[in-house]
Amino acid sequence: MEKKEEIFQHIHSDTIKKISEENYDNLGLDALEISLSLKMDRSNTSRILNALFNEGRLIKTATRPVVFIDRSAISSSFQNINVPSVITKDKSIKDYLNTSKQTVPTNNINTFSRYITNPRQSKMAEPIAKVKAAILYPYSLNILIIGERGSGRLQFAKSIVDFAQSKKIVDKNIPATIIDCLNYNSSEDDAFLKMLFGEYIPATGSYKKGLLQTSQKKITVFNNIDELPIHVSDALMSAILDNVFSPINSRKQITLNSIIIATFKNDSKIKNPDT
Repeated sequence: MEKKEEIFQHIHSDTIKKISEENYDNLGLDALEISLSLKMDRSNTSRILNALFNEGRLIKTATRPVVFIDRSAISSSFQNINVPSVITKDKSIKDYLNTSKQTVPTNNINTFSRYITNPRQSKMAEPIAKVKAAILYPYSLNILIIGERGSGRLQFAKSIVDFAQSKKIVDKNIPATIIDCLNYNSSEDDAFLKMLFGEYIPATGSYKKGLLQTSQKKITVFNNIDELPIHVSDALMSAILDNVFSPINSRKQITLNSIIIATFKNDSKIKNPDT
């Protein structure tokens, strides 16, 4: 499981990086590239890649070698596109991208204006005022979005990202990292926590950085955080609320300097963080 998530995160980071550089012609990695980068057996890498593809988390090409691309990174960076699971030999991923990234001018669909036509009557006026204040607060504050699935929580999170970029709180050329926690709700070990917090490796006395450390000064969106296993969601919520985290196997505390936006169904974890 740990290798599976390491491979997925490697592809995710590569996809995000190439999108930010507008390097669309080279989007994706093949099994050999991944196995060499992560020092893994190629056959095991191929097996894990196929498992990730079957879960719907990766897009692949029908070329040789087969190239794999993170679907969530594509979905979060481009709007109104439909990329098939398998890209045929006569097509490339670039053919499906409208190259108008969701990193977003103010007249884009993902702005707060889409929520308010009459500020005095809109139920969204107060939440929008609160998130603007949180983003503009010195060093910015983490944001928790509460609502039922299907109520537009992720779309609202993307609007917050747009606002932060428009105010130059974060670099508009670096897309937010969006993690759908539904992809990790079957994890019963520490693989996901290691991916997030990093870990201390006693055998070498070294630290391996996690996502929360490598994404400092960026925005990370955790969608459906309440779908994670309880021990994982508790650890992540503690990091979000306390603004500090510790690598696995370590008591070292690291300040959380990225902006976290999390969506979930109810506020029980805020009212009762120890339950």
